[in-house]
Amino acid sequence: MELKKKILQILEQKKYTYNDLVNYLGVKENVLDHALEHNTIEIRTLEMISKELRIPLYSFFRDSDMN
Repeated sequence: MELKKKILQILEQKKYTYNDLVNYLGVKENVLDHALEHNTIEIRTLEMISKELRIPLYSFFRDSDMN
């Protein structure tokens, strides 16, 4: 699954919006979009996202179908 779609799915489950995430990270939406679409997001940004959403970092890369 594409990383941005996975993040959006998790945000929805946690009742957060993408805008909430952008504000938390302190970046512009287009900058985050670009990083996610081009797979250039820094690991520390992913760590911040996982911390805010209270999920393990590896969950971004694991298929939701896996148990």
